[in-house]
Amino acid sequence: RNLLEGIRDDEKVISILPMERSLIENPEGHFLMFATANGRIKKSKLSEYSRINRNGKFALKFADGDSDNLVSVRPATDADHVVLVSASGNACRFMPSEEKTRASPETGETVTTYVVRVQGRISQGVSGMKLAKGDKVIGMIVTDDFDTSVLTISKYGMAKRSRLGSGEMVPLTEEGVAIVDESGVQVFERDGYRKTNRGTKGVRTMSLRDGDEIVSVRQIPDLGDQLFMLTGSGMMIRMVSGQTKETLGKVTKGTRIMELRNRDRTGYADEIVFVARLPSELISTGESLGEEE
Repeated sequence: RNLLEGIRDDEKVISILPMERSLIENPEGHFLMFATANGRIKKSKLSEYSRINRNGKFALKFADGDSDNLVSVRPATDADHVVLVSASGNACRFMPSEEKTRASPETGETVTTYVVRVQGRISQGVSGMKLAKGDKVIGMIVTDDFDTSVLTISKYGMAKRSRLGSGEMVPLTEEGVAIVDESGVQVFERDGYRKTNRGTKGVRTMSLRDGDEIVSVRQIPDLGDQLFMLTGSGMMIRMVSGQTKETLGKVTKGTRIMELRNRDRTGYADEIVFVARLPSELISTGESLGEEE
């Protein structure tokens, strides 16, 4: 609040995006992707935000007024895929720059559009994910790296890490040899998160129990990255991302990374309220989690 003169009492900072000076000076081909709790998504040119005065600029107009709020902003290019994840455990994946063709109802000519069109600053965006009543978008992943991991963390201390993948069906192999079934037919499996259409409810990505819900979604490009989990009572733990177990199946509950159950395990005494990721390249040389503990 000391830095942002125009911030109101009911506002809070959602995202901080470090940008290289060269990118600000030459933003061609770069965008900002916005996601809201009610499932709206917006794509704007980075050049719209190259120069911002101390009073700030309006970047998004909410379609649902006070009932919606911003949850994530990420830099993007036309090569990136987007994954929206909801609190109830669904994930909707699509490529904003993918072209769609349709016949014009007026002329019958073929018209080419994009999954998510570029919009100016004062706009509402488009529907990114269909949500059930009471559900909300928790986070957004924007990347073109299929080898990156998507880590979802629930409020009761469960974590599930899965490779983003291409989303396509690929041959299942064992030691480089294709696997076939009893009928001699080659077996295929889904490579990571399946692509869905924008504006759909997506697919199940994490099984949640006992009233649990996802509270954080993090992209893990390097398993050496470290995580900080903070609970409502003020407890914090720090762990290496690679200590979370990778799961292939989407309808799984993941593994427990923090014990938050009460003494007799009939309920929960605490819950995770915040998660931060420390990139591995920012960790001091020679520093290790064991040495600090």
